[in-house]
Amino acid sequence: MFEYSKSSKLKLQRYPLIKHDNFQAWDSADEYVINYVKDSFDNLNKVLIIEDDFGAIGLAIKANNIFFVNDSVLSRKGILENFRNNQSDISRIDIISPYCDFPMEIDLIIIKIPKVNRYLEFLLNKLNCFYSRDIQLIATSKVKYLNSSIYKFCQTYLTDFQYSLSWKKSKIITGKLSGFYANKNFINNLNDYQLKLVNYPNLFSSEKIDIGTRFLLDNIEKIDFVDQISKIIDVGSANGILGLTFHSYFKDSNLWLTDITYSAFESAQATIKMSNLDSKNISLIIDNSLDSFDSEFADLIVLNPPFHDKHKVSIQSSKQIFRDCRRVLRHGGQLIIVANQHLGYHIHLAEEFSEVKMVHKSMKFIILSAIK
Repeated sequence: MFEYSKSSKLKLQRYPLIKHDNFQAWDSADEYVINYVKDSFDNLNKVLIIEDDFGAIGLAIKANNIFFVNDSVLSRKGILENFRNNQSDISRIDIISPYCDFPMEIDLIIIKIPKVNRYLEFLLNKLNCFYSRDIQLIATSKVKYLNSSIYKFCQTYLTDFQYSLSWKKSKIITGKLSGFYANKNFINNLNDYQLKLVNYPNLFSSEKIDIGTRFLLDNIEKIDFVDQISKIIDVGSANGILGLTFHSYFKDSNLWLTDITYSAFESAQATIKMSNLDSKNISLIIDNSLDSFDSEFADLIVLNPPFHDKHKVSIQSSKQIFRDCRRVLRHGGQLIIVANQHLGYHIHLAEEFSEVKMVHKSMKFIILSAIK
């Protein structure tokens, strides 16, 4: 139960529901900004809320219309579920991708400062493009996540920039849009592995290829693949580099790239186009893990599993993905993963799969093959 004041309580859950998930669906930064808005603003009509993870801020403030901007489909599903659970009117909210046009005639902008600095700058730049200078902006974050780049961006893109004293180890940053708009390309292009890779700003390792991914691709020849691979899934596909490379090995195969973020979807779509790939056998999906797939569907799944949920460190999501992979793979199907050695994923894979083998390892990374 989220109690943001003595008289106000909300029932909030993270999405998806995971056993032994010790994280809350809100934090003190949410509480701080909620109480600040309640004390400072009356009669709000349209509010734009950016990266409110599971709807805590949007549920607590009073406004006729709330527009959520969230990169993750998990946030979208969590917000809708929490609005339903609290009997709040869903018709007054809209949830949009950060890469769509923002709604006009906004009274107030609230930002839960994201983990990726490049993504924050992209958002501030876009806000100044869409809105006039007199619109108030409030940003919030835990103090430990704030850094000099964030303050620099706020000083650049905001006027009347101020930050609060700390409360429960959180801060609020306030200001008005400055009208400054940088003619800057926030989309990175990389040429590697015979692909023209496109990285949108909120992508993990958006300015280079993730070193774990590189380790797997550099050692792909060491993998002993199962027979008859015609259906390949890349889970957490980002720009699609893993799936697209494996797809090139099995030229008659069908490939599905799936990820939880719009940044990944846009990146993969642009990568396929810029690399002049034939897209007729490639499908892009925005969804949680493998929720969109039937059981016994795939022959091969490739995965660089996450162990960060924004600022939080947890392997619970990875363990759930392993269970999903077992369900979706056909009997005799294969899962290939690359991961940090210290995470001990071979132990968790052995709980789900009949055969788990090490393909290759370095001082830091390990490539594992699991057969259903």
